[in-house]
Amino acid sequence: MVTELSLDVMGVRVVLDLGGADAEVLRGCVEHAWDRCLVAPGSAGPEGSGTAVPARRVEVVLDPDTTVVDEARSRGAVVGTTEIVVMDELTTRLVREGLEALVGDRWLLHACALGDPETGATVVLVAPSGTGKTTASRTLATSFGYVTDETAVIERDGTITPFPKPLSLLVDGRRPKRQVSPTELGMLPSPPTPWLAKVALLSRHEDAEGVVVEEVALGEGLAQLAEQTSSLHLLEDPLASATAILQARGGLTRLVYSESADLVPVVRGWLDAADRSAIGPAPVPGAPLEQPWAEPAAESESEPAAEDSRGEKPARLRRCAVLDEFAIDETVVVLLEGQVLTLSPVAGLVLDLVGETGAAGMEVAALEAAMEEAIGVPAEGTVADALTPIVDDMVTRGLVERM
Repeated sequence: MVTELSLDVMGVRVVLDLGGADAEVLRGCVEHAWDRCLVAPGSAGPEGSGTAVPARRVEVVLDPDTTVVDEARSRGAVVGTTEIVVMDELTTRLVREGLEALVGDRWLLHACALGDPETGATVVLVAPSGTGKTTASRTLATSFGYVTDETAVIERDGTITPFPKPLSLLVDGRRPKRQVSPTELGMLPSPPTPWLAKVALLSRHEDAEGVVVEEVALGEGLAQLAEQTSSLHLLEDPLASATAILQARGGLTRLVYSESADLVPVVRGWLDAADRSAIGPAPVPGAPLEQPWAEPAAESESEPAAEDSRGEKPARLRRCAVLDEFAIDETVVVLLEGQVLTLSPVAGLVLDLVGETGAAGMEVAALEAAMEEAIGVPAEGTVADALTPIVDDMVTRGLVERM
């Protein structure tokens, strides 16, 4: 017997086909743990969460017979012989389904989010897995609306799609994790239409006293946020758009803390002061990044370079293609697939100078001369001595290549 159950996962409708000998038991588990994400039969989805994203289907099987389980696994189903195993795996699968459906369309931050029940103003707290994010969610959501503890789904205008999934809690410090309904934990419901008021990085230290609020330079912050963003490079104009969203909300902040309860007054202060009318319009994507260095060299440029007196071709450098680039606060931020790099002003100047020569590249000697003219001779050693480790590092990182 197979029974259907629909969930709203990050605004994406996911239809579960529940099967196996214990399908009804499984249905009860899902309905209890995922109570805030249930979609009523025949409904397009909870109010305010509808999107144009097509529905997705996931088969889930709970059965004590390992043969049945193995057959279902071969079909790509979420399977198990015990409830806790199936429910733990199901949460992982549902998160993946939501991310795959939305990647490249929304800013997907690995974060918890808490909102003001009345105004909808929401604070997004970004942190890697296993660093206290779920604990912070559980604590703060007794004072603020629980929007998510997993992924903050953010539109360009700051609208956030609620994803009040169950909390995944270790049992006696071991896996699999138990999926616990936020309702069971006494967590307040999400505001119907949350909107982004503030983004902060969470940094938990056992010896911290109270909460230390630190402003984070956006160049540095973008690199850290990229590590907690699903496929940032697939967003349109990602670095400039993320910067604009953050700047409109007072920049990026880091919260250094020990106890989650100490975060309550900080979050409350941000939510009380939030004013959506003062944020301004959503960022509009700019023109695509032009990368003449990534184009094939013209025939005249690709002629063999003249040899020196020893019969050797002079060393040359050429810029590599990148996914995006943005300059802020004298810092150049470069997006490569899977990472964001922040460059010093000197490294940024090297990138500009080499890039100006296009696909033909630039002789190292010419780069050294241009750098000397721009910033002078170092106090110790030569320009070449100072430039070599910088160029070596940029080659290693895939920003320039030797020709």
